[in-house]
Amino acid sequence: MYLKKGYIIVALIFAFTSSAMLAQFVVQGKVVSAASNEPVPNAEVYLTSLRKSTVTNDFGDFKFQNIPKGTYNFTVFAYEYAILDHEVSISDDTSLHLELESLGVELSE
Repeated sequence: MYLKKGYIIVALIFAFTSSAMLAQFVVQGKVVSAASNEPVPNAEVYLTSLRKSTVTNDFGDFKFQNIPKGTYNFTVFAYEYAILDHEVSISDDTSLHLELESLGVELSE
């Protein structure tokens, strides 16, 4: 009887511990121009340590799903903007506002 109770307690502890460790979150956000606060479409957003990437939509929005708890570096590339590296600690669903600095380079014809 005591042995059976011990197995049940161990199983319950394992179930609660493993579900907390496996918690996964949504990280979404918007990439904008720092100068104008206008959205930056087609910016590439990388989460390199997890080998995930996405591209912003026409409104500068992006979304990653199934991100485990931890600290991550997001790298953002966009044409005519400086590369942005942004470190974020994830412990819940997270919303980011990422501002890109213009390179200030004008293209001539």
